[in-house]
Amino acid sequence: ELGISSQKINKLIRASRLTCKVDTCELQDQHQLYFHTMLIDEKGNFTTINQKMNINKGTVRRFHWTLNPKQFVEEPYNTAVGSHQKVVLDLTSRKSRECRKTIVDIVRDEQPKKLQKTIVSLSREIGQTKIIDFLGIKIVKMPYELAIPKKISLEALKNAHEFAGKNFADLLEIRGVGPATIRGLAYVSKLIYGASTSFTDPIRYTYAFGTKANIPYRLEKRAMANVGEILKNAVEQAKIGNRQKIEAIKRLKDFLNF
Repeated sequence: ELGISSQKINKLIRASRLTCKVDTCELQDQHQLYFHTMLIDEKGNFTTINQKMNINKGTVRRFHWTLNPKQFVEEPYNTAVGSHQKVVLDLTSRKSRECRKTIVDIVRDEQPKKLQKTIVSLSREIGQTKIIDFLGIKIVKMPYELAIPKKISLEALKNAHEFAGKNFADLLEIRGVGPATIRGLAYVSKLIYGASTSFTDPIRYTYAFGTKANIPYRLEKRAMANVGEILKNAVEQAKIGNRQKIEAIKRLKDFLNF
């Protein structure tokens, strides 16, 4: 038993739900959330690890959240690794700050029925080729999962209109507000109001030599060994102390001990 107060437990429950909503709705990357865990110590400090999968492609993406995030909706990751995507909808980016604010404003100010018609009209009038031109993205085809939704829940928009708070996190917590709703609102914000929106993948690290499960491709042990030898030579030639060299080579050896 950790001895954490009930108030703190409620905050942790909210954080757990919100981190899942962020990784599902704010960062839309053709991968679905399938693994979620929180690490909590006796003082109530916590961090979150979420993992997403694209079943058709057999690829995964993992997101390690920062410790005790002060805010959840903007660049909350300590580390993000996995298969890099050419295009994603990334509302967690600071470049999407204007988009998030605009979404909150239009949900609060616009009538739900009118907003629903606006989103559906955009999906009809702007095809995949046109939307790529509008967004200036250098890809051949917009992924289906990132297209403007053809249908949008009026009930979700009504709930958002009635209960939306002052910020984007409040909107994410509203029941019924899911990826399609957020994506539709993001396109209204971008295409109609001109709000800055990021379509760049936040993933900076990927699996250079395959994975232990041999998915999406098998582990190339020989290539890993060759790169390890190059790094070892670089350390040996570096202008650092012998102790630092020994420690660096030991860490490299431990890392490559497959």
